[in-house]
Amino acid sequence: MPNWSRSPIDTLVLDARRLYVNAKGDPEIVTELALYKVPEATLDEGLALLQSVQALTGTLGGETTDKVRATGTVNRATDAVEDDFAGDRDMARTAYPRTSEEYSSLQLRGDIPEARADILGAAAEFYDTLLSRPDLIDPIPGLTPEVVAARRAAVGTAEDADTDQADETGDVRGVSEGRQKTVADLRTHASTTARVAKRALAKRPDLLAKLGLTPR
Repeated sequence: MPNWSRSPIDTLVLDARRLYVNAKGDPEIVTELALYKVPEATLDEGLALLQSVQALTGTLGGETTDKVRATGTVNRATDAVEDDFAGDRDMARTAYPRTSEEYSSLQLRGDIPEARADILGAAAEFYDTLLSRPDLIDPIPGLTPEVVAARRAAVGTAEDADTDQADETGDVRGVSEGRQKTVADLRTHASTTARVAKRALAKRPDLLAKLGLTPR
């Protein structure tokens, strides 16, 4: 007997499909259910809910794939920025002593932040400062205006990837919430339909078996 309220979604889909498709395809069942005020239109409602759950499940899988890809992209982009930023920052420390104004203006004290947004923010500020003051670049080993511009562009790429990842996360959440509601509606609809069918077909265990409503 299906457990409409607690079964996994995959099991729910199979049980609901058996209930609605087999009921609608058997004239005897259709007639008996109609006597208990379950018309074909009600069966069609159940089928529509079932199809919505299946469609939303497919959409959720696709959106989840996009989110995973977006997460991988932003992680790789951020890691690349962090590696370059850490090396450039160390070279800047070799160029400017702790007591210098340049050391302060480039915010070379302390460690690189750990959170993604903070890493990107700190790197953007570091490279923006250098771009606005090209004279600060020359003493730093390994850096030229062209390299700094490329580093800043890489930060922008990582920031864009972060935005895309947030967008994909929102899409997954929206589809997931929609599916949860539709699944809940299907559980309620199927449970009610099955309960009436068990009464309407109480003297026809063969038809109950056809609907999957006999003890397993």
